[in-house]
Amino acid sequence: TEVKGGLFFMPDEKGNSCKVEGEVRFHGAQIDGTVSFKSVSFGNRVAFDGAEIKGNLSFGRDKEGRLCEVKGETRFLGTHIIGQASFIGVSFKDVSFDGTEVKGGLFFMPDEKGNSCKVEGEARFLCAQIGGQANFVGVSFNNAYFIASNIDEAIFNGVDIKDIFFDVATIRGRLFFRPDDRGNPCKIKGKARFYGTHIGREVNFRRVEIVSEEDCIFDHAHIGGPANFEGVSFANGVVFDGTEISGHLFFGPAGDGKPCKVGGEVRLLGARISGQANFLMVKFA
Repeated sequence: TEVKGGLFFMPDEKGNSCKVEGEVRFHGAQIDGTVSFKSVSFGNRVAFDGAEIKGNLSFGRDKEGRLCEVKGETRFLGTHIIGQASFIGVSFKDVSFDGTEVKGGLFFMPDEKGNSCKVEGEARFLCAQIGGQANFVGVSFNNAYFIASNIDEAIFNGVDIKDIFFDVATIRGRLFFRPDDRGNPCKIKGKARFYGTHIGREVNFRRVEIVSEEDCIFDHAHIGGPANFEGVSFANGVVFDGTEISGHLFFGPAGDGKPCKVGGEVRLLGARISGQANFLMVKFA
């Protein structure tokens, strides 16, 4: 398919939204403009495998707040997006960006009424290339896979995640996990793994709640700036074996005084830290 202009699924003037019960496929499509889906209900899979979108891609709610939902799998396998990709208050079953290239930013954001994106199953970004910031605000994930991805900057604000994997990924700028504007902290209920991750600048975990029974893993990661864990609660331990940190390593209270808590070991076997390793008022089990 070749579309010289944009592709739009939108409500009519009376507010009647689009509903698609079957599968929607744009495999290999060439779309010269923007792709926009507002308050659309997809009953099955939506796939853009191998497509090229020369504008922005957006899924979102309409001005009345009616959500955009996909009850089947949403796939962007090997998709090339020249602009940015935005998902505003969208409900997904599973979503995959494996091998996708987004020249601009990638945004999963709440709508104006505070309704956040939800992914019931897996969110996959394996080998994805994001040229701008990847920003996730208030998103609820089951499992999030960023393995071998290449991202300019990764920011997580007030997200709720079961498992998250950043193994051998490259983040050229900063990696942040911090509360959202309402003060809701990030929560990681399962595995948090950053094995061999290359982070070009700062790592900042602020008031994150990691309630997994397993250790948080930063083995053999390379961090090009300071690594700050402010007011973070680790139900178990955190491991930095073989990790290189080109700055300070700081475990301490957040700005509101909340202390850092570690339920297991802090392990630094073979780690190299160019600055201080500072554990200020940390509560160890």
